[in-house]
Amino acid sequence: MKQNDAETSATHRGKYETRLPPLSIDRYMRVSLSEQVADGLRRAILDGFYKPGDVLPPLGALTSQLDVSLRVARDAIQRLSRENLVMVRPRVGCRVLHQNAKCRHGRVLAVAGVENMTSYYHSVLLLELGRLMTQAGYLFELVPLFKSKSGRVDFAPLTDKLRSPINIVMGYHPPASVSRRLTGLAVPYVAVGSSSKMRCTTYVRGDGTNARKIFVDACVRRDVRRALVAVYGCRHSLGDELELKGVDVERIVIPVKFGLKVGERLERESMEAVASRLVEMREDNRPPDVICAGDDFITRGALAACEHLGMRIPEDVEFVGSVNDGAAPAMPLSMACFRHDPVATAKTVAKTLLGHLRGNRVPHDVFFKTEFAFGDTFRE
Repeated sequence: MKQNDAETSATHRGKYETRLPPLSIDRYMRVSLSEQVADGLRRAILDGFYKPGDVLPPLGALTSQLDVSLRVARDAIQRLSRENLVMVRPRVGCRVLHQNAKCRHGRVLAVAGVENMTSYYHSVLLLELGRLMTQAGYLFELVPLFKSKSGRVDFAPLTDKLRSPINIVMGYHPPASVSRRLTGLAVPYVAVGSSSKMRCTTYVRGDGTNARKIFVDACVRRDVRRALVAVYGCRHSLGDELELKGVDVERIVIPVKFGLKVGERLERESMEAVASRLVEMREDNRPPDVICAGDDFITRGALAACEHLGMRIPEDVEFVGSVNDGAAPAMPLSMACFRHDPVATAKTVAKTLLGHLRGNRVPHDVFFKTEFAFGDTFRE
């Protein structure tokens, strides 16, 4: 097919559409590959990338361009067929159906900084949220926001999306400048984040107060004198709470990463950073009593650092990790951890959004919980 034909084929009914929408596959996600492919194609159909009557790329093209198996591509198409988005016909292909008024109740705009889309937890949460809102009949659009080297937000993608009618806007850990712009809209604005100073219709935030209290109280009872706390992206309040109880805290902050295979790079860099700090603490004769990792990839990196240095857990040092369901590191011991479930969090956010869209009374503050679980690496 000529280039001009490929660029305009979506506007001609019955023509094969050889292009694929912006669609990435993350093999670290708990969500299956077929579900990720189906989600990307579903959004492309509902967003108008593929028009009614277009024929999607054949299975062979999907497998080669997305680097997935034929089974994954076939299962993704079957999912779309069960949702009446496409019709699969022999010798014709997978044709996009007219949606008419079916499942088009409104439009949900989700705004998130790119730095909040790189970790396992955030990516799975946003993917599951999009799936839930799409199933409820709403067009879910995710707008990633980039920052310049000076830290200023590029508002161009958001400005472009705001030209069309919107029923509700969700800001996912939005910068203050973005929040100020979104609160000026004449639609409900739901903020998902950790700052209680956000101006919004409803504020959805994590509540790890009880989980941190359980851990800090346990450290006091066990007479923990020194802790190494490794976190991702920003300073964590856990270290502050330990210091208030008289614990000497060493902090490691792994900076935000972008690009492909970010999880692998985060795990490797956290392993190097933790190993280097542990060597320094040993040389200064002040080894930590407990290591606390604030991300699932940092947890794996910190465990690898301990193994590399020959440190036994929990004999030489006790360990508390941060585990997102589906990404727990393989260990012979049950690991004490702060447990997060991105799918459960997505359900809480989706319930809040749908409550506003359906005219229900929704409280201003909505919480999702973080749990702390004792294990063999840090006993009660």
